[in-house]
Amino acid sequence: ALSYVTALEQVVGVVSGNLTVGGTPADPEPEGLVTLSDAAWTIDALGVRHSGVNGTLTLRPDATVSVELTGSGPGRSTVNGTVTLDPVSDPRLDLDFAFSRFQAVSRPDIDGLVSGSFTLGGRYGGPVATGALTVDQGTINMDELQRAAAVVDLTDPLLIEQGLGVDT
Repeated sequence: ALSYVTALEQVVGVVSGNLTVGGTPADPEPEGLVTLSDAAWTIDALGVRHSGVNGTLTLRPDATVSVELTGSGPGRSTVNGTVTLDPVSDPRLDLDFAFSRFQAVSRPDIDGLVSGSFTLGGRYGGPVATGALTVDQGTINMDELQRAAAVVDLTDPLLIEQGLGVDT
């Protein structure tokens, strides 16, 4: 189930429920309720750990999954909507995300809390996000950005040979 969210690390929490899957692999007919309690995970690339995640996934025989999730720290987040498992390998998304002073990033070079909402539509393989987020509080540490940036010598003979540098 977590193969869709490979960016999540150090995942903890309780998953419980009753799930029945009928039909065929090409045309599944899932049915049941899955509950997520006291979940948390780390997204290392963003430097954040989200916790206090609770919610339900309601699976229906028409291959739709109703999603209701809330997270309480840091900040508040909710996800509501539907995922349609048709096909299972590239589900259709119709999810609404809402944030209130949500810790979106916390790295040495940048830190920020956001509020607002957006809709995630399209397919898993080509998602489309629309909406508006506001940075409630943010810090950009220029020293860290400068350290992370790679310096490129545009007069490097290798770049000039490939036509990518500055002619001298």
